[in-house]
Amino acid sequence: MHFSPFKVIIMFDYEIFNRIAIKQYNSISCPYTLNEVLSIFRYYFDTYRAYMGKEHPYLKPQQVGEIIERLPICEDMYIEAEEYPTLIESYFNTDFKADYNINHFFSGAIRLMRIYDNGLY
Repeated sequence: MHFSPFKVIIMFDYEIFNRIAIKQYNSISCPYTLNEVLSIFRYYFDTYRAYMGKEHPYLKPQQVGEIIERLPICEDMYIEAEEYPTLIESYFNTDFKADYNINHFFSGAIRLMRIYDNGLY
């Protein structure tokens, strides 16, 4: 058996992801523009790569749709699309015992705590 000294790097395929996200976006009522939604996802995935040193795991279409539905609202607070880079950076600068998957970011009170931490309420 031969082992290669080269590490295989599989880059996140934004083209495939965008097709999934567009389909989900078109089936959901979201106050953000499609470009804003795609930009938020892209920022998250790029930040994940920078902090974690690897690509974010692929998401199922249903997961993408659920995240799009949650984007604008957190605990009855409206979140402006422009606030997401601040929330995402704050999230990755917080020490969690977690995998930093986007599903974790959208679970429980994670975003709410980042809103409070950054004075965005």
